[in-house]
Amino acid sequence: MKKNITINLCGRLFQIDEDAYELLQQYINSLRSSFGLQDGGEEIVDDIETRIAELFDELKSNGIVAITIDHVKDIITRIGKPEQLTGDEEQKEKKGDAWDNARTAAKGLYNNVRTRTAGKKLFRNPNDKMVAGVMSGLAAYTGTDATWWRLGMVVFTMFYGVGILAYIILAIVLPQANLPEEKLQMQGIDVTPQNLAGAVMDHGEPVRQHEGWLREAFSIVMKLVVGFFIVILIIVAFSLALALLGVILGGLFALLMPAADIATLPFVIGDVSFGELWYNHTIMFIGLMLSVLTVLFIPVYAIVHILLSYTKKIKPMGTVQRIICIVLWMIALGCAIKLGYILI
Repeated sequence: MKKNITINLCGRLFQIDEDAYELLQQYINSLRSSFGLQDGGEEIVDDIETRIAELFDELKSNGIVAITIDHVKDIITRIGKPEQLTGDEEQKEKKGDAWDNARTAAKGLYNNVRTRTAGKKLFRNPNDKMVAGVMSGLAAYTGTDATWWRLGMVVFTMFYGVGILAYIILAIVLPQANLPEEKLQMQGIDVTPQNLAGAVMDHGEPVRQHEGWLREAFSIVMKLVVGFFIVILIIVAFSLALALLGVILGGLFALLMPAADIATLPFVIGDVSFGELWYNHTIMFIGLMLSVLTVLFIPVYAIVHILLSYTKKIKPMGTVQRIICIVLWMIALGCAIKLGYILI
């Protein structure tokens, strides 16, 4: 539940929730930044604040008890953003050296991002995803088109795979918006009983982006790419599963057969001398086998889980579960390398 606070705006008291107050402060600060270099800029900002107070009074007269973030967004749209209020001619008069221009642009970009993301939480979007919903979640958080995020990911992938690495990290770290309240928070909508009821009635379906030709074309290409990677994942999982079975059989041979008999087998296992390792270094051999089994099993489990969750047979892994699997795999890999170096 969001906390309401009381503010004094132009000598008038209003109840406003915290997210709405933060957005209002960002808007007023951006106004002061834009008009600060102009003569009479402070008076202009004061007039705008007076106008905002008048609009808040109208809301109170209509029975609105507390101002919400949606009310503030609507007022900002009606009044206009700073760059719309200043106009092109005034912008030309404010141009200074390259550093001032860059600083002003960066500040404007920062204020724009803060305005777009105010009252939102970053999630992976499960209802508009091509792989894990990371790009769609970023688009919902920033109020932009997911297609441009996906194109950016492809571009960064060309630089030594940076895009893929960043995507994997975000897919592991970011939670998925599964609950109705999480999907409302992802879109910046107040979590109220009415909105929750609407989200439940809509079965959690998102407000999708406009289906333009670029999005359609990119969607087709991504489906082909995803299909290719699914085939690769299946091949990798099958290969790792065979290796896992081989390690299990090797361990069983070492346990059940004498070293002399193992040495006569026409398999590679005879060259490794598992029997000798078992009899001479039992504890270290067991540790090596468990480490190797873990190194092989976790990827197989993860790939099978990803494929089943992609077909919506089961729920995707949670963030904690992913981190635990990665940590366990890294520990097992380190142990396998260390023990393998000692024994073999």
